[in-house]
Amino acid sequence: MPARTRQSPENTRPALILWGAWAGLLGLTIAAAGSLGGSLDPVTALLLTIDTHVRSGWPALLFLAASVGLGRSLAFAAPVRVRPALRGTAPAAGLAILLGTVWCLGTAGALGAVPLLIPIVLGIVALVAGSGGVRTVRSVPAPPGWLWVGLPGLAVLLVAAASPPGVLWASEYAGYDTLSYHLQLPKEWVTLGHTRPLSHNTYSFLPGAIEQAYAALGSLAGGASDGLLANGAWRLQAAHTLHAGLAVLGAVMVARLARRLALASGANRSGVRTASAIGGGLVLCTPWTVVVGSMAYNEMGVIVLGAGALLAACRRGVADEDVRTAVARAAAVGALVGAACLCKPTALLFVGIPAGVMLLRFGRLRHWGTLAVSGSIAGLLVIAPWMIRNAVMTGNPVFPLATGVLGSGHWTTEQATRFAAAHAFDGGLLDRLTMLVFADPNAGDGAAGVARYRGTTNVQWLLAFPAALAGLIVLAFGRRSRAVGVGLALCLAGQVVAWLAFTHLQSRFLIPCLLVLGPIVGVACARFGRNGLIAGAALCLLQAGALWTVFAEQRGGTPNALLGAPPAVFMGEPYAPEIGRASPIAYLNHEVRADAVVLLVGDATPLYLARETVYATAWERPPVLDLAAGLVHADLVLINNAELSRLRASGYLHEDLTPERLAQLVSAWRLVRAWPELGVRLYRVPTDGGEQP
Repeated sequence: MPARTRQSPENTRPALILWGAWAGLLGLTIAAAGSLGGSLDPVTALLLTIDTHVRSGWPALLFLAASVGLGRSLAFAAPVRVRPALRGTAPAAGLAILLGTVWCLGTAGALGAVPLLIPIVLGIVALVAGSGGVRTVRSVPAPPGWLWVGLPGLAVLLVAAASPPGVLWASEYAGYDTLSYHLQLPKEWVTLGHTRPLSHNTYSFLPGAIEQAYAALGSLAGGASDGLLANGAWRLQAAHTLHAGLAVLGAVMVARLARRLALASGANRSGVRTASAIGGGLVLCTPWTVVVGSMAYNEMGVIVLGAGALLAACRRGVADEDVRTAVARAAAVGALVGAACLCKPTALLFVGIPAGVMLLRFGRLRHWGTLAVSGSIAGLLVIAPWMIRNAVMTGNPVFPLATGVLGSGHWTTEQATRFAAAHAFDGGLLDRLTMLVFADPNAGDGAAGVARYRGTTNVQWLLAFPAALAGLIVLAFGRRSRAVGVGLALCLAGQVVAWLAFTHLQSRFLIPCLLVLGPIVGVACARFGRNGLIAGAALCLLQAGALWTVFAEQRGGTPNALLGAPPAVFMGEPYAPEIGRASPIAYLNHEVRADAVVLLVGDATPLYLARETVYATAWERPPVLDLAAGLVHADLVLINNAELSRLRASGYLHEDLTPERLAQLVSAWRLVRAWPELGVRLYRVPTDGGEQP
């Protein structure tokens, strides 16, 4: 396609009008989504959403802007031979740079505002300098099609992300993973001043690049001095803004990928725009994107970096590519795959497979060996710091993974076996294939939808996978599109096989398939001109309809009950005695000594507990077993019997924490408070001084 020429002010004016119309429509849609099932009027809902993302999320907005700026500067400063591989990948490349920098600073114990500000400021300066300042306003393009198509999903994404952690969603059990490690680890890391692994929380041994970014946001906002729970715990909210922003960047990157593949399939200019609009729009409108994107999870980092890897792999004009250019392209792909693995190790399969397929598909056959070796080396170099750190600390470079082969570190054989069993599916091949499409026959009638439909037919996927299958059939009937379709089919098949063979079959684990689903549907729609655009937009609207329905059902039909509320509402603020009678966390935060040490039994979600806390995840040795021996100290012990029962029934509970052993320990303590409706009891541990906590 010809290079884009700078627009005159006369040509820019319609674009500015379109941007105004789009912003107005987004505002109306946010107002509608924010007033669902609650007492908020639409105007208040809109203002609360904006206020939350600006007032609490400003560190995240700076982080996102710096990522784009660093990516642009990398593309500009890279050697001429490397630049083609980086074309269009600025958000992904910049995110990789910034996440890697934060990871190294945190591991080195330099998690302070000043060291973190250096790459942030450099990125923002590069963004401003590269944009051309006022000249950009004079040459602004119209809103891209994916912003129009994806608008209903974007509105819910922003509204949902403006609720505190722990409010949404039912399929994620109101963010259990967020409360236990996605935000709990940043809370501890900010206090400690580093992001090194913690022996009581297994998940801290994972690469955790996104979680370390959450810690960085807290440090940038001044949380290093007084912790993330101070002043209403508003710093926690920035994590939601960052992950929602990554979801939007993911849609940007998938739209660009769909555009490039449409060009490769022979689509005309109108078809290319259609592919981009539908590809990116499908990402934003699919419910799973908004569910995880509005929480402090890590999947959206994988989408941004994965789409960047595929974009670098699919660049145009490789027919006459020499070996050095091929090496540069493979290195860029491998580095971005490695960065995705720093967000979530399973990206090695779910991003590495499609990126590898496309790298070879768009490479010359005689370069295949070189491409594979170069990409693998680059990816390994990116993840090497994590592997070295883990090898030094545990002897296993990928701990807590592959413990049966590479060693179990500080774990006993029982712990390693229990962790591996909990993260594997024990059915046969037929059972696995059944889970892909049909309901789990072992799930009870009362089981949640996410537990019953664990594959592609979960309602939060709706029509994404059937539409992709139809799209592959469409692509098979075009001479030039067939080659692209075969490549995309191999990518999707590789991801599905990885899901079947290497995961414990949860629908959420298929989210990286969006990297392929969006381009498949987008490129297929591009073959039908205006009719394809209409069909694709209708599909995205159906996806958005399912999203709005799922959102409206949250919290018993009141999804916005806590929209814009400070996270400290879960800490019991503002406090009243009746709140303490309903909430153990509120009671501990307000009715015990500030210096009391609380030990948790069964519960591993202490995010909102402001007292010094001793806890462990289910996979670590329960600290209560060491309490009587004096190996750990605690003034109070909070026992969650309901959670203990769940863990015991699931086979997750440590073998030494038997009911008899716990009863023996409890017999020496005094009951302080009980919450029978929650199955929670609080005990005081006798001390020589006799002071009451």
